[in-house]
Amino acid sequence: MPELPEVEIFRRYAHSVALHHPIVHVEVKAPVLLSGLPPDQFGRRICGQAFTETARHGKHLFLKLSGGSWLMIHFGMTGGLTYVRSRGECPRFTGVRFSFSNGHALVYVSARKLGQLCLTAQPASFVTARHLGPDALDPCLTPQDLGRVLRSRKRAVKLVLMDQHLIAGIGNLYADEILFQARLHPFQPAHQLNCRQVTRLFRALRHVCTLAIARDANPSRYPRTWLWHARFAGGRCPRCKASVVHAAKLGSRTTYWCPQCQRGISSSQEQT
Repeated sequence: MPELPEVEIFRRYAHSVALHHPIVHVEVKAPVLLSGLPPDQFGRRICGQAFTETARHGKHLFLKLSGGSWLMIHFGMTGGLTYVRSRGECPRFTGVRFSFSNGHALVYVSARKLGQLCLTAQPASFVTARHLGPDALDPCLTPQDLGRVLRSRKRAVKLVLMDQHLIAGIGNLYADEILFQARLHPFQPAHQLNCRQVTRLFRALRHVCTLAIARDANPSRYPRTWLWHARFAGGRCPRCKASVVHAAKLGSRTTYWCPQCQRGISSSQEQT
């Protein structure tokens, strides 16, 4: 699933190619992706306008329309954006196509059709209505804010990181990486973290997300010191080199960690 870094790359991409072109046609090939409006009304509301601005909150992308409303895009498990320069070009798994007056088009693609598109008045009102937490890269977010979130939760710290109602943008893959960089066990109860651990976690969160964006959210460009490259059976920790990376289910998601570098709980707790 596209997480904060991937969605930020999509935002920058859309900002660079799709702004200020009048939209002359909206083709909805996968109506299941739309929320709130049927395809014909969705198209009528958008045609004649242009995208003028972009924004992001967590895993949600927002494109402002010249009429004042915003298009919200959530990418689900397999969603993405592509810009095509030919009217006859139809990317595989096209879900919704926004055709511009210059003959080009912005296309939302999704193999599994699990994403969502809808119109909203403002990103802020959407965030409030969905009860989303602060963006993980919000400059106003502090270690103290993160500490308050963690101290009031007895769940595993990884589950807290992934809860979009608490902190928006972090999913399974980046949660594992953040915890590895912070040297914290993913099953550690959140409320048990001390101030130093919270500070390490905050710094790791910012570092991992910022660096992933700087590397265009391209895993092949991520540092070899990242756990990312050892997420497979028999993979060895890139830090200590000695330990085989462990894997277990946590909240229905496969979780990876190094038992040597990420200590903190007993093996019995890992089974819960």
